[in-house]
Amino acid sequence: MVVSGVLAPGVGPVIAGAEPEPALSKILQGGLGNKSALRADYVDELLQAVSRPG
Repeated sequence: MVVSGVLAPGVGPVIAGAEPEPALSKILQGGLGNKSALRADYVDELLQAVSRPG
């Protein structure tokens, strides 16, 4: 739903600009057997790494 919403004309930029942490957390939790293994500081680090050069 997130991907299709981002690609939708008109509302795509609004959805893409929404707070990414909750969405990223839910996406990553989908691949984990133990949902508590995904720590908030790891998600924050991933989000910060995207804006770093290289």
